[in-house]
Amino acid sequence: MALARPSFRTIALSAALALVATSVGGIASTGPAAAETPPPQYQPLPAPQRIVDTRPGERTIDGDNQGTGQVAAQGTLVVEVAGRAGVDASAVAAVLNVTAVGAAGEGFLTVYPCDQDRPLSSNVNYGAGTVDSNAVFAALDADGRTCIYTWAAVDLVVDVNGWTPDGVFEPLDAPLRFADTRPGEQTIDGQLAGGGPVTGGQSLAVPVAGREGVPDDATSVVLNVTVTSPQGPGHFTVYPCDEDLPTASNLNYQPGQVTSNSSIARVAADGTVCVFTFATAHVIVDVSGSLAGDSFVGLDAPQRLVDSRPGERTTDGDVQGDGFRRAGTTLQFPVTGRADIPAEATAVALNVTVVNGAAPGFLTVHPRNSERPLASNVNFDVGQVKANLVVAGVGGGGMVCLYTLADVDVIVDVAGYYVGDEPADTGQDCPFEYPIRSLWDGYPVGEYHMPPGRYVAENPFEAQVWCEGRNKEGNTFQDFLDGDELYGSHVAADGRLLFDVLPISNFVDHVTVFGIDTTAPCLPLVPYDPAASANDPLLTTFGPGDHQVNVHIAPGTYSASRVPDGGFCVVLVLSDFSGTDDSIIARYQSGDDDSITISVPSSAAGITVGNTCTTFS
Repeated sequence: MALARPSFRTIALSAALALVATSVGGIASTGPAAAETPPPQYQPLPAPQRIVDTRPGERTIDGDNQGTGQVAAQGTLVVEVAGRAGVDASAVAAVLNVTAVGAAGEGFLTVYPCDQDRPLSSNVNYGAGTVDSNAVFAALDADGRTCIYTWAAVDLVVDVNGWTPDGVFEPLDAPLRFADTRPGEQTIDGQLAGGGPVTGGQSLAVPVAGREGVPDDATSVVLNVTVTSPQGPGHFTVYPCDEDLPTASNLNYQPGQVTSNSSIARVAADGTVCVFTFATAHVIVDVSGSLAGDSFVGLDAPQRLVDSRPGERTTDGDVQGDGFRRAGTTLQFPVTGRADIPAEATAVALNVTVVNGAAPGFLTVHPRNSERPLASNVNFDVGQVKANLVVAGVGGGGMVCLYTLADVDVIVDVAGYYVGDEPADTGQDCPFEYPIRSLWDGYPVGEYHMPPGRYVAENPFEAQVWCEGRNKEGNTFQDFLDGDELYGSHVAADGRLLFDVLPISNFVDHVTVFGIDTTAPCLPLVPYDPAASANDPLLTTFGPGDHQVNVHIAPGTYSASRVPDGGFCVVLVLSDFSGTDDSIIARYQSGDDDSITISVPSSAAGITVGNTCTTFS
């Protein structure tokens, strides 16, 4: 059995949007000009949707193709795509993420239209018991179906990201092999066949334009690149040969590994695409088709948009070096306005890579303004370096959401964008929550982690449990975790924690990373919304906690006769709930058994009452 059979017939991810124009010729018209037919466009879904999950007890968006058990060895699963999960009935192709789970042995998946013979190709290569996925641009048959063949018995999971109408993609009659360096192997026309491994640190130039059905003027092509027999750990980078080698990767590998990934590559002026390999390895390249330049715009070279690893860099210095993504959290990062991607981009072609996963997990990529869907794009194991191509719909404000199940470093490179309308912005941010973890476990603070501001946590236990949160500093996130600095402590015994996460400007200028520690009973933390528990009529008696003026309490003068059990009673009158020192209008404090009187002006946003204070009236 040949396991290293990279994708042929079915197009491995990414779409193009061929520009179709109407013209009037011959006789001049004296009437009004005919309206131009809108060009066909790639149609991203509002969020990815799960349309297949054969694992017992699992679910799909509509109940079809769910929980049916493993597909038998050398069996084929028929999947209805058009007319489901927001995919239009007229769709001729769909962008899928296809995952193999828990295979009985080594093997591969082949995705193809059900009205065609199964081609000699593969889209996902998997090992026994592993979780392996790849992006697939799947052509649909006349009934809107695609078929998935498996060599070994395996569970299948399929998510759909979007679809294309007729005239969007320019496929070859069948995907064709344009390069195979393994001795004795063949390509479609004999070029770049059997030449031996590519030396580490070198690039293989692959002619594509004008070759075997690819148009002479092709500007971008859809490839599937495969590595076999690498002599060390490394990566492939696919780029136009007339550009410098970019800081990006398309595929990551370990010694001796066979793995593949989809890629969208801009074509150089001489019609070539280059594949750089970090370590000496065999290179296999299959071409599925070309993309219309007026519809899909490929960048001159891939650009890095996200790199969480300390000390690493992105194309513009944004979203870089912030430390690993925390399990259960979502990164909201900007796409448009960076790397020459315009506001009108409706979707982007991303290569998403995970590094140093602390536990098995997955990433889910979806547009801002959408809830996190039941879908995944990259599946990874402990310590793996793994990449996948993702056609990601762009959400409001040009933002994309990225959720991780496990602690992991994340790298995102962009290869190009799909022309369309600027996404509408509902104002809904990516889902935001800091889940329960071990005691005194820190979270970094910053624009792409936990933004400064006010947070609330409901105690998940019936009994009263003391919990505490701390603001701390450090020059690196590890310094923060190891440090003893304590800049603020909030204690709740009444089942509710209100916590101000302070921004870096409140402390020392040289500090680059802040974070908070919270005990597990205090979590999860969510942004504080004072209007969420508005009272009508307004309260005139209140105790410890956070209260918004004219929402919870009325302006006025309030007093408390004593402080129970001694200690200090502190009340802050606030101009806003940002958690900054500038928001404090007045501070009232009493100690031991002293009485305390506070004045709440109508101009105040609200007040914070410490937990050692008695009830005010």
